[in-house]
Amino acid sequence: MGQNTAIEWAHHTFNAWTGCSKVSPGCEHCYAAEIAHRFQGTIGQWGPGGSRVLASEATWRQPLKWNRWAAEGVCYQCGGKRTVRVSRKDPTMIKCPACEGSGKMEPYRARVFCQSMSDVFEDWVGPVLNSNESRVTVNADGAWKDSGFKPTDASQWWGGDMESAFNWLRMDGIRQRLFRMIDATPHLDWLLLTKRPENIRDMWPEIDENDADLSTLLSSFHDAVNAQIASGLHGTAADQHIEFNQRLSVPYRRNVWLGTSVENQEQARRRIADILECSDLAPVLFLSCEPLLGPVDFIAVLQEILSAAVMKQVICPKPTPLTREQAIKSAKNLLDWFICGGESGREARPMHPDWARSLRDQCQAARVPFFFKQWGEYLPCERSVPGGTLSHTFWSDGRRARSDMQLSTIYQQGGFSMWHAGKKLAGGELDGRVWNEFPTVAEVRT
Repeated sequence: MGQNTAIEWAHHTFNAWTGCSKVSPGCEHCYAAEIAHRFQGTIGQWGPGGSRVLASEATWRQPLKWNRWAAEGVCYQCGGKRTVRVSRKDPTMIKCPACEGSGKMEPYRARVFCQSMSDVFEDWVGPVLNSNESRVTVNADGAWKDSGFKPTDASQWWGGDMESAFNWLRMDGIRQRLFRMIDATPHLDWLLLTKRPENIRDMWPEIDENDADLSTLLSSFHDAVNAQIASGLHGTAADQHIEFNQRLSVPYRRNVWLGTSVENQEQARRRIADILECSDLAPVLFLSCEPLLGPVDFIAVLQEILSAAVMKQVICPKPTPLTREQAIKSAKNLLDWFICGGESGREARPMHPDWARSLRDQCQAARVPFFFKQWGEYLPCERSVPGGTLSHTFWSDGRRARSDMQLSTIYQQGGFSMWHAGKKLAGGELDGRVWNEFPTVAEVRT
């Protein structure tokens, strides 16, 4: 966690606070909740009756360092100056001359997974503690201070006179500081992944002109405008400046990727519509289908959403809903990236290979980048490994085979077996290849 993360699709992780509550089936075996159970004092107690623990000032300074390194072109591994030679495998990565022999690759821009141990848009109203398990107050000058009081000292801290006697630090204040950090680090791409996309717009802070590096945002935007005008795209310069002013008032953050978790079709129907409502807030919208617990047909969801929009706007006796082919053509303008992966951990649930293949095929049809992260603890039986145990036999619709059924009968009926091989042995190949696609600058909506 932190400067060098093991998460395959990010370079760093940053947690302004830790602690969360479970809200859907994907949360059932949450790795962060298991860690918190072992380290409640430093990470907090999970759940609506628990606590949220603020990060240290040293942790808050880390993204500023990463941003400086990216701006100066310094190698993240050894401090050496980076070259401009692009990797053939990943156009977003380049080689460091000092690390060239070991093949280490460095990014032009660093992707920061924000709040891997919580949810940026959780509507938390309970106590916020520091690593000493004390509540934090806000001074008159806005500085945060350790109050020295712990929840075990006075139960009335969750209400009553003590609650109103002090200016306690609230989650809104921490979130404001987090977004000031995001605005001040334009060389980092911040990946905000939430299971509560319905809260994003209400919790999206304005840009603070006193804290954000607006000159950098203005410069990068106007450079893009001039390039688009030169190529004859997107109308006149006046239109572009009007668009920028509208985005600034929202505000639109060019270095944020907004994502939501979709573990099954039910959550797809609930959350995709909400994340699409945020297209004016960030250049990248993505879905994380991890852990994938069932089939997800996101094209069908987009078809429903777009058809409903058409039915409202078209004035005619019998408006025609969109076809699936029309939804596929529209998908690339709505969603920019998909992450897919199986569950890991002691109580992991297997991911049927057809679920992952279906998601990949939909992405390919819509020309949307697809990232296959891992199988998790289980892998398909055709990829059995020494030491693996035949564990789960089930169908793509989620039905499990009875214990008294013969494998030959199960296979004849379209069933499938999974080996319990462990995350490392299961790996991250889907149908013989690694899928590590990312949205590029040319593909991202502007």
